[in-house]
Amino acid sequence: MTRVSDKSGVDALNFALNKVKSKIQNLQLKGASLKNINKPSDDPLGSIKVLKITSRLADNNQYLKNADKAISRLYATEDALTQLSEILLKAKELAIGQSSDLYDARTRKNIAEEVRELKNNALSVANRRIGVRYIFGGFSSLKPPFTKDGEYLGDGNYITLEVAKDYFVPINLPGSEVFITSEPISPGSRDPLKYFPELKNKEPTKEENEALKRDIASKYEAPKEFHKGSNILAQLDILTNALENNNAETVRGLLEKLDDSLSRIISMRTKVGSVARNIQHAVDTINIDKINDIDYRSKILDADVAELFSDISRQNNVMKTAYHSSKIALNQSLFDWLR
Repeated sequence: MTRVSDKSGVDALNFALNKVKSKIQNLQLKGASLKNINKPSDDPLGSIKVLKITSRLADNNQYLKNADKAISRLYATEDALTQLSEILLKAKELAIGQSSDLYDARTRKNIAEEVRELKNNALSVANRRIGVRYIFGGFSSLKPPFTKDGEYLGDGNYITLEVAKDYFVPINLPGSEVFITSEPISPGSRDPLKYFPELKNKEPTKEENEALKRDIASKYEAPKEFHKGSNILAQLDILTNALENNNAETVRGLLEKLDDSLSRIISMRTKVGSVARNIQHAVDTINIDKINDIDYRSKILDADVAELFSDISRQNNVMKTAYHSSKIALNQSLFDWLR
C-alpha cells in the first residue's frame, strides 16, 4: 500500500485552489471590461483579427474626412462655375443685343460699363478661395491665380485626395482649363488686347478714325485671331472695348467664342458633378463597411454578459467546493491516518 505524503496532498490542494482562483479572476476582469480579449494571450487569433479590423476602421475614418474635404472643395468649385456661366450668359445676351445695327455709339458705351462689371465679377470668381487656398490655382494655391489683366499665375496640376483605398480623385480644376483654351499657354504676361490693336481704348487721331472706318473690315479676321484671345477674361475685355468703340462687327465675331467658353464651363460643371457623385458612392460604401466591421469586431471582442456571469457563478461554486474539500483534508489528525 502506497501512502501519499502530507506535503503532496497540500500542494495538490493549493494547485486546484489557485487554478480556480485564476479562472475567477479572468472572469471578473472580463466582467469589469465586458471584453473577451483583454490581452493577446486570451485569444491570439482573435487579437489579430481585432487589430486588422481596428486598423481598417481608422483608415476608413480618414477616408471619410478626405471625402468631406473633397466634396466641400468640389461644391465650392461648382458654385464658382455656376456663377461664371451666369456671367457668360449675361455677356452673350448683351453681345447679341448690341451686335445689331439698331444701337448707336452712346448706347454701346453704356452697355460697355455693364460688361466691365461682368469682367470684374468673373475675375472675382477666378480668384475665389476656401480658407487661404485659391480653388483655381492648381498646386500654386496660396497666391491669386489671376492678375487683374487676365494673366494666369497658377499651374495646370490637379490636387488629389484618397477617398477610398487606392481611389484618388481630383478636388480642383486648374484655372487654365476653366478660363483659358485647352491649347498650351506660354508663360509670361499676356495683354488680352495685344492681338487686337484696333480695339485699344485710346483716343485716336482724326486720320486714325478715318482709316479705321475704311479698313476695319479688312484688318479684322475673327476666325484666325480669336483663338489667341480665348481667355474668358480677355473676351470680356474685348467685348468692352468693342462696345466702347462702337464696333458691331467685332461684337458679332465674339458670339461664337462666348459660346465656346460657355460650353467649356458646362463641361467643367458636368465633370465636377460626376466626381462629387463618385465620392458620395465611395462614402456610402465605406459607411456600410464600417457597420459590418464594427459588428464583426464586437462579436470577437465583446463578452456575452449572460454567459459571463453564469460562468462566474459556476466557478464560485467550484471554489466553495474546493475550499470545503481542502478543509476536510487538512483538518485530519495523525489518528485519522492511523485508523
